[in-house]
Amino acid sequence: MGGLFLGTRMWGAVVNRDGEVCAAATSTSDPGQVWPGSQAIAKAKAYTANAFSIDVLALSTARLYTFTQPGHSLWSLGQSNLFNPDALAGTAGRPGGLNQIAGGLIFFGGGVALYRDGKVVVPSG
Repeated sequence: MGGLFLGTRMWGAVVNRDGEVCAAATSTSDPGQVWPGSQAIAKAKAYTANAFSIDVLALSTARLYTFTQPGHSLWSLGQSNLFNPDALAGTAGRPGGLNQIAGGLIFFGGGVALYRDGKVVVPSG
């Protein structure tokens, strides 16, 4: 386990195939003690992995990293779909973003599409 706070003060999120946030959770029972920036990152990672994965090609956010660097085919892709801050929950535990498209594209490790039997899972909101 690595990263800030060794992965103990983070958000996780799931989006459906339309890109709508259908679940989000914190790694602690007190959302006020979780790194606030992690929420936008988690939702953008879920959106990115979903947006670039299909049944025959799973692209995690980590695998997209090289393609989005200067001189590569997807350079500046991250500027094409900005994150929607209305999709954020407050630190007091207020739900935020459910059934909304958070958007945002992010290209470092942690975002993966969900698969079952070789097909992208289609979670419902």
